[in-house]
Amino acid sequence: RTLVERRDPGAALLPRLREQDFAALRGAFAGAAPEARALIDALADSAALYRGQSTDPYASNRDRAKLMKRAFMTRYVALAARQPQPRVLFHMGAYHVGRGRSPTDQYDVGNLAAELAESTGARSYHVLVLAAGGRVNRWLPFAPDAALKQADYDAHAELDPLGAGPLLDHALRGSWTLFDLAAMRDEPALRKAGGPAFDRLVFAYDAVVVIDVAQPARFFGD
Repeated sequence: RTLVERRDPGAALLPRLREQDFAALRGAFAGAAPEARALIDALADSAALYRGQSTDPYASNRDRAKLMKRAFMTRYVALAARQPQPRVLFHMGAYHVGRGRSPTDQYDVGNLAAELAESTGARSYHVLVLAAGGRVNRWLPFAPDAALKQADYDAHAELDPLGAGPLLDHALRGSWTLFDLAAMRDEPALRKAGGPAFDRLVFAYDAVVVIDVAQPARFFGD
């Protein structure tokens, strides 16, 4: 409530909790099921990650990547014990699911998936979905300006650091465009012409879907 009324993200509860708070919570749930205790541990890890974003972003992002990989492998190993070579679908942000080093300089869960697939004789397919224009919802509960729910979207400003600028320039107008990045990997001159970030993008993802006009997401209750 304080976060919303004061428009202060620092008032959010989770980053303000410290280890002694989670120790008390663990004590209160000492007799609970293992899944409940695991949730408390995950909350403690998340609190530390959010605090670290303001003090040591690299270490925080590193810990985040390790946490996601541990969570994935726990479930994957359990699934693999019941069926050989299980199929897995990831749905998350672009920085997390690419191959190789991410834009935040992490070897994230997407890279783990790629290596795991190859090591077991399977394959992974990485698809990046982007918007070339339209509007975006940038509003948060602590943001005072409700107009941010329909904010202008500058695709180049948002996506050039990711290396997607050349794809935006060649995307169709009035339609969606599918780019086969895998086909560009044996075209070094083409990759280099797009710049270092584009060169990395070609190997991080197998395909890119560019949506011509995106609509802003809506919060529940809007």
